[in-house]
Amino acid sequence: MKLYDVSGRLVRSLVDEAMASGAYSVRWSGHDDAGKSVASGTYFMRLVADGEIRLKSMVLIR
Repeated sequence: MKLYDVSGRLVRSLVDEAMASGAYSVRWSGHDDAGKSVASGTYFMRLVADGEIRLKSMVLIR
């Protein structure tokens, strides 16, 4: 699971490992991979699972 900004830049890798099937919960603190706080705005989550790609948008409001 990776987060991107509207320009397509990778902001944060939240999960980067194979996981067994099941229900999981992931929280994003609003920080990038370097630990810096990111600006309010729209971000996109990309999840790859079993060869399928899921995309969702989210809005961060500070």
